[in-house]
Amino acid sequence: MNTYDMIQDLVFTQSKDFSWGTQGRYTLKNCLTITAGLHSDFYYRYKRHERRDERIKVYDSRIMEPRFMLESHYFKGHDLQLGVDHFSDRLTSDRFVNRKMTSRSLEETESYFQDEWTPSEKWMLSLGVRTDFSHQFGFMWMPKIAAKYNVNKRLALRADYSMGYRSPSIKELFFNWDHLGMFMIKGNEFLKPEKNNYFSLGTEYTHGDFFFNGTVYANLFRHKIEGVWRIYDMQYNFEYTNLDNQTLAGVDWLMKWNFLRHWTVDASYSYVYVSKENGLQFNTTSPYAATSGIDYRYDNGKNYGLKVNLNASFMGKKTYDVQDRLTVDGISHKAYFRCELPAYVLCNLNVMQEFGTYLKVSAGVNNLFNYKPKTLGSGLTAFSVPATAGARVYVQMEVKLDALFHK
Repeated sequence: MNTYDMIQDLVFTQSKDFSWGTQGRYTLKNCLTITAGLHSDFYYRYKRHERRDERIKVYDSRIMEPRFMLESHYFKGHDLQLGVDHFSDRLTSDRFVNRKMTSRSLEETESYFQDEWTPSEKWMLSLGVRTDFSHQFGFMWMPKIAAKYNVNKRLALRADYSMGYRSPSIKELFFNWDHLGMFMIKGNEFLKPEKNNYFSLGTEYTHGDFFFNGTVYANLFRHKIEGVWRIYDMQYNFEYTNLDNQTLAGVDWLMKWNFLRHWTVDASYSYVYVSKENGLQFNTTSPYAATSGIDYRYDNGKNYGLKVNLNASFMGKKTYDVQDRLTVDGISHKAYFRCELPAYVLCNLNVMQEFGTYLKVSAGVNNLFNYKPKTLGSGLTAFSVPATAGARVYVQMEVKLDALFHK
């Protein structure tokens, strides 16, 4: 792919991407299934001269992922899984050290075992363990336990506990990249792997055409890897760091209801609490988010169909802290300022009509109420608000020629 620009420097960006994989499966009667596969992705990027047949490689990414898994249903009521995954990532780029082509690599091997046990119609238990061995960060093991209890055919209760682990990526460790003087992305070679303990309680309810799912959870992190915005020397800097301890806790629920034959309503809501680090809020997640939608569908069973969809998404106010430099009496001090981004709602309306089997006509409005962010263009806020210029009206027609000619 060639990506041209308007900069008069006689070079443009050229990239190549090769992705391939293979997978095989063998089943021995009803007691054992063996699955093995390999996925790879090779990506290259060049600075190519606009006139001469010359190019310079500036990015070389090579990813290999072999996988092996055993599944067995031999023991009654038990669903057993055993597997091994390996991840190899090698990246050569000019974004590590002083714009010189430098190579960095990571190797990780994961193994896992899980038994999903159904002792009765009411109970399901899941026990498992996952191990991770990294050449850079050593060995780690993570247990998991989950249970589901069916109170009756309509109501079910769930409980989960699992331990998590994630080692830093190559970019989080080594990147040192100046994006056209707009901002810097800086890695941290001293990052530690992040670990967490996850707890959740949930419920599911189904009755006819009504479905509801609700979950309360808590995620307790140690050494959580977070990108933090800092500003100094008149430059925005996105730097990766380890937070001491961080808690993410919240509530998620979703609902779907089909009623009056032609109508469907769905909605979801999410609340998340994110703890602060030494009184500072680095996470840029909004604590409140919600979606809703209503669909109307009509089909006369012959040659006409109508679908109307109105949906809305709500994003609550965001508040987080960004580091800057403050000069007092000629002395520069490290300081933080508070970013507050207002809540917003985006609504979309779509009307689609089908005439026979060969013609579809759609019309609608995206951003129905013409929301325009007032903070767009004010530095860091550009990463946290929708870049919309307002409402957009569209009309689309689709003709299936084979069905039309056949008719």
